[in-house]
Amino acid sequence: MDNTKIKSFSNIVPMIYAYTTPGVPAHDGWTKIGYTAKQSVKDRIWQQTHTVDVQPHLEWSSEARYTDGSGAYFTDHEFHDYLTVAKHVERRPQTEWFHIDGKTSKNYFYHFRDRDASDVQDSAAHTPYVLRAEQQRAVEQTAAYYAAHKDDYTDDARSFLWNAKPRFGKTLTTYDFARRIDAARVLIVTNRPSIANSWYQTSSSVRRTRSPTSLCFPTRHTKTISTSSPMTRSTAPGSLRSRVCRG
Repeated sequence: MDNTKIKSFSNIVPMIYAYTTPGVPAHDGWTKIGYTAKQSVKDRIWQQTHTVDVQPHLEWSSEARYTDGSGAYFTDHEFHDYLTVAKHVERRPQTEWFHIDGKTSKNYFYHFRDRDASDVQDSAAHTPYVLRAEQQRAVEQTAAYYAAHKDDYTDDARSFLWNAKPRFGKTLTTYDFARRIDAARVLIVTNRPSIANSWYQTSSSVRRTRSPTSLCFPTRHTKTISTSSPMTRSTAPGSLRSRVCRG
């Protein structure tokens, strides 16, 4: 009798990892931060380095899952945005290399994983930004459409859809559009606290060259967006209640 057992699946947990390449001068002071959901961290790093005869040093790795009790997973995209937007870490364009050491990136990761955004939400520092060409076109086209239908309050005329690919930069582009049209109030509605934090981080970090836009987040406490429960009409303060859709 053939007792061969076939393993139909392997249990691979989504992981975030960071490694450096000692001995490679071009990477001195830089850390590669990546993600894998189909391979082990060891196999993924080997895949990236074995063909160029580089000896990588694993700085840290961790499950790509928030530790706030939500059980929600994330990818490296969210953490990369956190590093560049909230922590102002330099990133080599179109790569996963960041100008940061392993220990500091690990500390930042723990802060991000815990969804503790109090430091970036209370920060008074602002950073200038420049939109990419495709982001600039999206803002200009939307602003032109808005101007052409400014006095038309039908649903069709007040809607404009972006077919934006992942990593397009929708948060920053939308924020710039709101500033472009001098929006007095912007209501951000999302079922993901991490998205609310991303909005807060972006609005808190970019330099305000015009009158600041009022951004309202439908949660109970703006200082603890990531752990707060949804806001309802009965719990919303009077200043926000008038902005929540009725019906």
